[in-house]
Amino acid sequence: FTAADGRRLAVPLAHVARLEEIDPSRLERTGDRHVLQYRDQLLPVLRVSDLIAGAAKEPDVTADLPVVVFADGERRVGLAVHEIVDVVTDSVVPTRTSTRGLLGCGVVAGKVTDLLDVDQVLRHALTVLDEGEAA
Repeated sequence: FTAADGRRLAVPLAHVARLEEIDPSRLERTGDRHVLQYRDQLLPVLRVSDLIAGAAKEPDVTADLPVVVFADGERRVGLAVHEIVDVVTDSVVPTRTSTRGLLGCGVVAGKVTDLLDVDQVLRHALTVLDEGEAA
């Protein structure tokens, strides 16, 4: 998938539960975070700029918003992206990076691609939900 600044990102398919296109008007706020009522649960919806140091802020959108849904057991987290480019099954050996939010980068489908740290995405989003439930 791509971020608003055009950077290519990838995640292991094992972490992806679904690919969705949602109407941005369905997003609601809790505190300073976006959530979506999704399959009888609150789905935290993050943006790439919430997770990766130095990522450009995404503009507000009015068209359907591509969302990659990650699952951790029964809990789910959505990541709003600029565009879902492709689903590939390449095996990637990442080159490490010190950029917060990334595992590193590698070549996916012939293009240099940043590899998103999905565990960080899940921790970040689930912490937000847990803080909301404790309030």
